[in-house]
Amino acid sequence: MMVLLYVHDHYEGYIKAKGRRYFIKALIKNENEWTPSDLIIDWRLLTFFSDELNNFINENHKGIGFSDFFKKLEEFLKSSLGECGESHLWIDNPLKAHEHYKYLEHELKGVNEHIKDFNSDNGTITIQSTDPARRVHTALLKITDNYPVEPLKIISHNLPLEGGNFLQTNTDLQSSTTISNFCKSFVNCIKTFQDFWNQISILDTNCWILDPENPTFGDITRKIKISNRISVMLTFNPYACWQIPDIKFIGCQSTVDEFREVLQKNLMNEVWDPQCGVLHNLMNVLEVEFPPKPDIVENELNLIQSGECAICFMVRVAKETPSVICDNDNCLSNYHASCLSKYLLSIPRSNVCFGRVQGKCPNCEEPIFCPVPDKC
Repeated sequence: MMVLLYVHDHYEGYIKAKGRRYFIKALIKNENEWTPSDLIIDWRLLTFFSDELNNFINENHKGIGFSDFFKKLEEFLKSSLGECGESHLWIDNPLKAHEHYKYLEHELKGVNEHIKDFNSDNGTITIQSTDPARRVHTALLKITDNYPVEPLKIISHNLPLEGGNFLQTNTDLQSSTTISNFCKSFVNCIKTFQDFWNQISILDTNCWILDPENPTFGDITRKIKISNRISVMLTFNPYACWQIPDIKFIGCQSTVDEFREVLQKNLMNEVWDPQCGVLHNLMNVLEVEFPPKPDIVENELNLIQSGECAICFMVRVAKETPSVICDNDNCLSNYHASCLSKYLLSIPRSNVCFGRVQGKCPNCEEPIFCPVPDKC
């Protein structure tokens, strides 16, 4: 049953139907003196059946008190929306509910330009901000009926953060207990990461990015192809993108050793220049030209496409990309470490030593080795 609550100079409440709340308010001082213009009805109800609802109100408002009209309105909504679920009008603590929604309304108006979506049914708010490069950044917040006494919760975001924890890496965001404070800190965070996004965008445009397949603004790693024999995994500090990133080479062991020597030599000679761009510095310290991603799609008749594991014929398995490449120039097969180790451990004459398993390449039968995952 739906009951109206009188708060100060108006009635307010909502009816819940099919998992959604529909709010209704009447700005009247006397329930026997009111007109249809005094009603404020949830815009979704007006959208769903504008004509039917207007006709119902005009036909039933004359000569009856507002409470009696409201009972008829409830029956109309039940028949129109289907059997209603829970109806709740804050009878237990009406003042608390009134203050909650008044405060929430005031906050949302203050940050209106950052509000992309507000779902009153589950109490979630989507915050959105566009940076100077027209990149759109979002965060999903959760509020409860006790807000602002109970602080908001951050459900998700698309910011690049070391360790992957949104709150622990930024004290301003951690202390943001209100929507307005969060929006202010969120915008400041976006300003902090402008250099990182600008530099990483240059890499994405000019290099062949193997992983992630579809980079997001929150990704701080890039696996870049150098040749069929080797790729490089870069992990950036988004707060200091001008510093040299963590560099890990993936590929044929002989080629990996060569690149490690080149990198060590150039780091000792301080070739990395914080005043230059990231791509320029990488080309200098690695002494390499990064190939661009080809526009032409490979022949679909090929059994194994470039970058695919020669055992499972997939690029990604449980977020893992191939990290082992056969050293044989006539083979150069790619393997997931998990796939190759499982294969090598299942055949005779494979040797395990110091956390590595050695055997023969499944494709060319030349010697090959890979680390043994913890699960094996």
